[in-house]
Amino acid sequence: MTKTDENFNYTWTNTSALGEYIYTTCGDLNGINTCQSVGFEVTGTGAEFSTAKSIFYLGLLCLLVFLFVVDGVLISKLPSGNSTSDSGKVLSISILKYLKATLVVAAWGLISSILFITSSIANNYLIEPAFYNFFFTLFRASTILAVPVLFVYAIWLVINAVQDNKFWKMMGRGIIPEQ
Repeated sequence: MTKTDENFNYTWTNTSALGEYIYTTCGDLNGINTCQSVGFEVTGTGAEFSTAKSIFYLGLLCLLVFLFVVDGVLISKLPSGNSTSDSGKVLSISILKYLKATLVVAAWGLISSILFITSSIANNYLIEPAFYNFFFTLFRASTILAVPVLFVYAIWLVINAVQDNKFWKMMGRGIIPEQ
């Protein structure tokens, strides 16, 4: 602690633990010896909590969840493959299956984004770091797994496009291919 004239300065050095720190000051205010407790918060980011940040994070999280739900509804409505007869013959080629697969990959990205925003909320607004660590670990895992998922998606896309092109040519010659 240092003293300059009538002002005292104390530098906090042990604030590695997140949480609220409270200290008491005593002094002669207007001839009366008065003590008061003052507190400050140590957060994961070092930034103060604010209503604007809370609204932004929650609004972004709600938007991402809404987009994920819409994506899920669209996925459930789209066909998974070509239309086939009971005997397995291809009746029509559906290009909507490509949109469905793309929406599944988009859902993966939305889940990763939701996990990231959730981990950011936990880091900024919760004292306990366990929630942040949990959600950020899930986000990190989803990000790492995105590379193989995109690789498998690309392979699926090429295989199905080649197969559909072959079916399209056969159907153009009057041959009904089997799936």
